[in-house]
Amino acid sequence: MVGGSLSGGGGDEGFTGRAAIGYDHGYDAEVFYLGLAFDPNYIEGWVEGCLEGIGEDHPDEEQLFRDVWEDESQRDMVLESLKADLEVRVGDLRVFKKKACRDKLTGSDSGRNTTIMRVEESIEIDKPVEEDFDYLFEVDNFPQWSAPAIDVRKDAAETLKEGDTFTVVVTFLGRRFELPYEVTDFDPLRHYTHKSVGGPIPNQWSYTFEEVSGGTRLRRVAQGEPGGFFRIAEPLFERVLKRQVRADLETVKDLLEARS
Repeated sequence: MVGGSLSGGGGDEGFTGRAAIGYDHGYDAEVFYLGLAFDPNYIEGWVEGCLEGIGEDHPDEEQLFRDVWEDESQRDMVLESLKADLEVRVGDLRVFKKKACRDKLTGSDSGRNTTIMRVEESIEIDKPVEEDFDYLFEVDNFPQWSAPAIDVRKDAAETLKEGDTFTVVVTFLGRRFELPYEVTDFDPLRHYTHKSVGGPIPNQWSYTFEEVSGGTRLRRVAQGEPGGFFRIAEPLFERVLKRQVRADLETVKDLLEARS
C-alpha cells in the first residue's frame, strides 16, 4: 500500500528529486515498477501531477479523486484507475498526460467505445413473491435496505406505476448525489426497472422475481455508462458497486425473513 497524503507541492511549491520525476512524467511502466513504485515521494508527485492535469478542465472530478485518495483502503485502486489511461510518448510528457486524462473524462478518445458497466447479483428469500415484490417496489423503503440511500422523494403521492418518477438521495465515495429515476418495464409480481433521467451516470436498475420452492429468487441487475470521474475510476467504481449490490440483497433477505 502506498502512503502519504497529497501535499499539492506540484503547484506553487514545486517537487524535487524523485517526486519531481513522478510529477513530470506520464505513466512509464519501466520507471514505475523498476525502482520507484514503492517510493512515497515518487507516488505523491505522480498522483499530484495527474490530478492537476484533470483539474485544469474538470475541477469537480479532481476533487472527487482527492477525496477517494484520502481513504487509504482505496489508494491502490486510484493508482490502477489513473495508470489505465496514462502512457508515455516522445516529447512533452506532461502535456500528453493532461490530454490523456482529458480525453477519458470527455470521451473524446476515438479509439475507445462507450463502456457499459453491468453488475448482476441474485439471492433466494424465504418469503412469497407478493410480499417481496411489494416491499422492494415501494421506493420509500430504500433507506431501510440500500446503504447508500438516505432519502427518497416521490413525485406522486400514491403507489408508483410505470412512467412515474422519483428521486433518490445517496452518498457514494464520500459524496452526496441526487439521482432522478423513472419507473419502466413494469410487470407486477414479475419485474420492473428504474431508469435514470439525470444525474452523473446514465444507469438503470432491474429487478426480477421468480417463485421457487419455499420462497422467491430475486435478481438485481445494475447497468450504467460511467462518465467524468467515474469513467477514469471505472475499476474502483465497479468494485464498490458490486460489493454494494450484494450487501443490499443480503440486507433485504434479512429484513424480510425476520418478519413474522
